[in-house]
Amino acid sequence: MTSNEGSSFFCFYESADDGGSGSSVQSDLELFLNDPSHDVSSLHHHPLVKKVFVQKNTSLPSSAPVERLFSIGGQILTPRRNGLTGEHFEMLLMLRVNKTLG
Repeated sequence: MTSNEGSSFFCFYESADDGGSGSSVQSDLELFLNDPSHDVSSLHHHPLVKKVFVQKNTSLPSSAPVERLFSIGGQILTPRRNGLTGEHFEMLLMLRVNKTLG
């Protein structure tokens, strides 16, 4: 992310190419913040806020798939297989993880 993109997140004024006025953005934001409803569905009444919400809101990653991968890796890298190269270990790990997909 460039510094220009990061600073635009907090800018409440639309650019000239959007065709809107800065006051409509600011008033829509104030209406949204004063809205008594705290449901995500209230975003449908505030299209400009919804646009920023969809653009900037990201889900938090889950650690469960990573933990599962480490668990499978522990089953592959046993004392009898301590001579595996990184490349062979990675191939065995991917084969084991993806065997249920086929």
